[in-house]
Amino acid sequence: MNKKILNFILVISIVVASFLLSSNYIFAQGGGTEPGGGIEPGQPVTFEIQPPTQVRSLVDLAKAIGRFLFQIAIPIAVIIIIYAGLLFLTSGGNQEKVKKARTALLYAVVGLAIILIGQGFFTLIKSILNLGTP
Repeated sequence: MNKKILNFILVISIVVASFLLSSNYIFAQGGGTEPGGGIEPGQPVTFEIQPPTQVRSLVDLAKAIGRFLFQIAIPIAVIIIIYAGLLFLTSGGNQEKVKKARTALLYAVVGLAIILIGQGFFTLIKSILNLGTP
């Protein structure tokens, strides 16, 4: 694979990942009585740092890891599918490029299927073991 294309895919993946990871933390929280969310004069100011994850058990940790992988894998799979489509378009009848595009598309679809089945598998195991609330 061309080094420029790999660098491009890496940059796009990092941008998508940073957007997905930061979107949970950038929304402002309002409060107080003022429209901007301030406090009244003379009131004490409190500051509390919340943990980034609410992991209280091994099941919560598995859920957090699964959510993270799911959020990252979907955009990466879409990028690889688009890349495979571009390879198909630019192959110009060259059988080597067509084979490379088919391989990329196959790997992307198989990877996406594994991620989607993995989400369902976790839900299945959870219901079998009755770890969650009904």
